[in-house]
Amino acid sequence: EGCMVKNENRMDSSGLLRHWSLYGRCDDTCVWSQDDCLAGEAWYPATHSYYNTASKECTCDVVQVGACKNPKNKYSCGISSFSCDEFSTYISARDLKGMAGAPDCRLCMPVTPSSVGSGF
Repeated sequence: EGCMVKNENRMDSSGLLRHWSLYGRCDDTCVWSQDDCLAGEAWYPATHSYYNTASKECTCDVVQVGACKNPKNKYSCGISSFSCDEFSTYISARDLKGMAGAPDCRLCMPVTPSSVGSGF
């Protein structure tokens, strides 16, 4: 069984009530941590009043993360360089977005009615 971000007490698209773990932003970009902010960007932690509406919340499915690229040009998603082995190079989420053929790495997959299980 894989790792999952626990969700409860918030209505999702399938009508189930869940509570989503929230993450911060660098200006208007949802990020894993404040370390992902570029110079000059404002950091808004998840508890900031900026998150008053659900459409502005940074849930795991909208937090883009980077990836490790191995010598054979294969990618594996990861949140930092510590996710990579000694043969791989870490590529930040921002750099990954502009690369042809790179994966769309997210902290978690979007919740859809077909992906909802009873383990939440």
